Amino acid sequence: MVRDRHPPQFFLTEILVRRGVQAPSLGRLHATAEVLSAFNIGSIPTSALLFHTGYLTIQHSELKDGQRHYRLGYPNRGVRASLNRHLLAALAPPPPEHDTQANDVRPPSPRCRTTSARPASTSCSGP
Repeated sequence: MVRDRHPPQFFLTEILVRRGVQAPSLGRLHATAEVLSAFNIGSIPTSALLFHTGYLTIQHSELKDGQRHYRLGYPNRGVRASLNRHLLAALAPPPPEHDTQANDVRPPSPRCRTTSARPASTSCSGP
């Protein structure tokens, strides 16, 4: 069995980043019943995509001019945190690689003694 190397949210965040979606606006999306029923993956509206994947749920519904309108929002804080974490990872540059040896500060060996007030000045004996 062949498995994907990336979790499903990777592809979702990739789509959201390509569309320029801003995370703060996601918890306040509005949609009609017609929009939420869309399922053409090539042109699915962002609100419908997030609704079908479970990242947004219906928070409020009302009838306007004979058409059902919905206000969408996150179902809970955990879902909001998860989606924001994935979006941040997709948008933020990876942390710089650092040289662990250059930053490795070790205390002097037990055979070394400090020769001045500064810890950096040591005198060691033996191999």
